[in-house]
Amino acid sequence: MIDETDPVPAELRALGYPDASWLAAGMEADVYALDEQTVARLPREKAVAGAALTEPVEELLEQLDECRLPFAVPAPLGRLTLSDGRCLLRQPRLRGRSIRDFYDSARGHLDPRAEQALVELLSAMRPCQ
Repeated sequence: MIDETDPVPAELRALGYPDASWLAAGMEADVYALDEQTVARLPREKAVAGAALTEPVEELLEQLDECRLPFAVPAPLGRLTLSDGRCLLRQPRLRGRSIRDFYDSARGHLDPRAEQALVELLSAMRPCQ
């Protein structure tokens, strides 16, 4: 749901992203579309001024990007700082569907195709250890 009172899109537009808008709420961050190719995630837990410059998710994404995996990962592209000091992590905008789309809440199971995709993902990541 779009929050019309959210000041972040206006600040992102002022930073040079004229099409900036709220895109989604993730588990630990809100995600804003900057343009067709780029998003920015604003962590909720570290959404205070003076937050650490590198968060665990950013470190993980950097490591995954270095692995040269056979699928796209949201590699960090830099940071944007809002007027109140909060930092957003810029990332490529990945296309596709959320794993949530493949979860059958009535049965409590993932679609077998999603399970297979997770196995393939984990198998591809194994050499990166």
